[in-house]
Amino acid sequence: MVTPDVIYPVRAGVGEYLRYSLRSLDNVPHGEVVLSGFSPSWATCRRLKGARDYNSFIDSSNNAMRAMQDESLTDDVIWMMDDVYILRPMEQIPVLHRGELERVIKSYGAGARSRYLMNMQRTLDLLRELGIGDPLCYELHVPLMVNRHAYQQLREVLPASGKLWEYSRRTLYGNLNNIGGEKSQDVKVTSKNTHVPAGRFVSSSATSWHGRVGRGVRLTFPHPCKWEKPVNPS
Repeated sequence: MVTPDVIYPVRAGVGEYLRYSLRSLDNVPHGEVVLSGFSPSWATCRRLKGARDYNSFIDSSNNAMRAMQDESLTDDVIWMMDDVYILRPMEQIPVLHRGELERVIKSYGAGARSRYLMNMQRTLDLLRELGIGDPLCYELHVPLMVNRHAYQQLREVLPASGKLWEYSRRTLYGNLNNIGGEKSQDVKVTSKNTHVPAGRFVSSSATSWHGRVGRGVRLTFPHPCKWEKPVNPS
């Protein structure tokens, strides 16, 4: 098996948490690491420069696709997020999902409306039109193994006027490629007072990074890795 490269779609102004996410990669076999969109001055990863639309959904989608199109990378890559941390040594990234997509959407309540939820509903409708009656939801804050070529084909199933950033891309990819996996709760922590949960992954937020989760992550990964210049983090 070829050791997979790693891609990070990164927005401008990324916080110090990226440093610790990169350090956590020591827990899984990996090759090159690419930051697509923005790269802080201390990072030694290869950078793919991206345009800025000042819209997190558009930027994230464009930066991810730019990395998937890079033919110098391995066919299968680990898709990471800058606020996600791998807490335990593992031989490969597991496939995880949140259960049935329709149930996940309904769990937010009948009156809930956000671009995130609208994207999920659009994705559910499209997948059902394509003959997938009970699609799974892959919108988790965990790493995801992705085949770059299969990911690029997502654009071929969109309506004529559709844009990839208007859909839940991980969920589209997972269902169209029948990746299966095991059901999992999301590991995103938004509270300042919540401890790092027991498990394989955790994801911080702007609030939790300055609370117990942030402190726990910094204590877990105190040493610089090869993807950062040898300076002491602030």
